[in-house]
Amino acid sequence: MNSCWFLFKWGVLGAVIGTVFAIPQLSRRVDDEFRRRAETQLAQHFDGLKVTVRSAELVPGRGILLRGLTVVEPDAEGPRAELAHVEDVFLTCPTELDKLIQGEPDVSQVVFRRPTFYNTRRPDGSWSLAKLRPRIRHKKMPQVRVEGGVVEWFDPLKNPSSSVTFRDIQLTFAPAARPPGPSDPHAIPLPDHQACTFQGTFAADMVRRIELSGTLDLNRREPSKSKWTSEGTIEGLELSNEFYRVLPEPWETKLDLVRSLRGQAKLEFHVAHDPEAPTPSHFRCTGHLTRGRLEDSRLPRPLTEIGGLFVATEEGVTMERLAARCGRATLQFSGRRNGYEERSPVTLKGEVRELELDQELIDALPESLRSQWHRFLPTGQVNADVTFSYDGQTWRPELSVQCDNVAFT
Repeated sequence: MNSCWFLFKWGVLGAVIGTVFAIPQLSRRVDDEFRRRAETQLAQHFDGLKVTVRSAELVPGRGILLRGLTVVEPDAEGPRAELAHVEDVFLTCPTELDKLIQGEPDVSQVVFRRPTFYNTRRPDGSWSLAKLRPRIRHKKMPQVRVEGGVVEWFDPLKNPSSSVTFRDIQLTFAPAARPPGPSDPHAIPLPDHQACTFQGTFAADMVRRIELSGTLDLNRREPSKSKWTSEGTIEGLELSNEFYRVLPEPWETKLDLVRSLRGQAKLEFHVAHDPEAPTPSHFRCTGHLTRGRLEDSRLPRPLTEIGGLFVATEEGVTMERLAARCGRATLQFSGRRNGYEERSPVTLKGEVRELELDQELIDALPESLRSQWHRFLPTGQVNADVTFSYDGQTWRPELSVQCDNVAFT
């Protein structure tokens, strides 16, 4: 009898020890199964891309933690096949195994911690992150939060190549009713559509802070037909050689008119995109420029202390109430440029006060005017009202000069 009781106790102890060692083994098998299922299900959302997950962990009562999520474009042309790497992804969802094994979990929130996205310009001119656009299969969109994100834009087609980095990205997406339209002020969610709002902050090279918010009307069946709007502010923008140099080439080529402008700016912007509209994209950007400086070989001296307001839309740029100094002279001017091409029409109107008639001004004049100058050799100061118009081929100046203290020979 004692022998039986002794064997029973050791049998119970053995069962306990076996259970203790079996639980971690079972946990590892469960986590590895979640990792494989996560890779499979995520790959279904990204056509033609390779998705890997380093590890997965079931957090009882809270959700699923994925570590080391990586998305790669296997047949990428050019550098940087990797599109995204996320250190941690936490899915808030029920953790009962019987529910999880039935299919995709019912996720209420997704948190991306320290993600890095790589946007590279391909040889055909496209950008790599366009292929990262997921196919949304869920009817109910979870809340999505990005913490400590980074986006790197790299343009290897430029000579020399350039890159710009957006960092410290804090962004939140929240599901919402489909935004009402002009013809339907009480719009309700439509099949194959998912609406959400977003807001966030981040910084970038030569930019202190960017705030934005907006709406997204996502078309699940045809993502390219999705509509979105965004608005916000950009503070502490440093206009400099470094800023222009790091911009991707498609952006830099639009800035030939202001490439030599230096200064600080604050921008307020609103952008709307509707691919089914006659004009798919609309934007309006209002900028406040301070401490500006502009150097140009056609000017007798650099323009300094430039400040004022400008407004840019998809149709062109309007300059309002801009003031500057040119040596001792003061300038006030306004203008309009229709379009962003090299030969886009331009109109400028301005007032110049106390302009010195000296050798530097002579050197800046075209040869036809310089020969007339030498016939009279004027000296002193003048006030002038000027208008310059450019039709895409020829500049036409109009000049009205007031001579208060001028001598001629």
